Amino acid sequence: MKIRLATKGDDEGVLKLLVAMHDENGMAPIDGTKVFMAIQAMRRDGWIYLAESSSGKLAGSLSLTMGEWWYSTEKFLGDRWLFVHPDYRKTPAACMLIRAAKDLSREVGVMLCLGVLSPVDPDRKSALYLRAGMVPVGGMFLYAGSEEKSWDRSVATMTATLR
Repeated sequence: MKIRLATKGDDEGVLKLLVAMHDENGMAPIDGTKVFMAIQAMRRDGWIYLAESSSGKLAGSLSLTMGEWWYSTEKFLGDRWLFVHPDYRKTPAACMLIRAAKDLSREVGVMLCLGVLSPVDPDRKSALYLRAGMVPVGGMFLYAGSEEKSWDRSVATMTATLR
């Protein structure tokens, strides 16, 4: 497994990974054109790291962008996504992607803010960041727009309900 920055030639592969991520975690319908444009923007204005298997397959991806705290001019690195394909979850891909983000954070001299925004298994996903030596600084909560929309269902059912 190796970590590298994405190039334009990787856009379709990253798109496939993000569609798989949406299939697992999506909370609203996916717009493929918008996702493709986001990939291009992240590659241009931020960083997209890829975990690549020894056979050359994309195992996972992490995107980072520079932001500012709403109350300060101090900058930080934040993620748009971190996803490892289920076929590679028992590999070091996720830890290697997080290590690359921490290395970039040190290199540019800013804090790193990574998060979990998923209705599926958030505790397991949060534990990954704890194992990587990161400190929890809050939580995210979702209201689906009415009490009838329960988030105790499968992702497919949740997505269908929100359409």
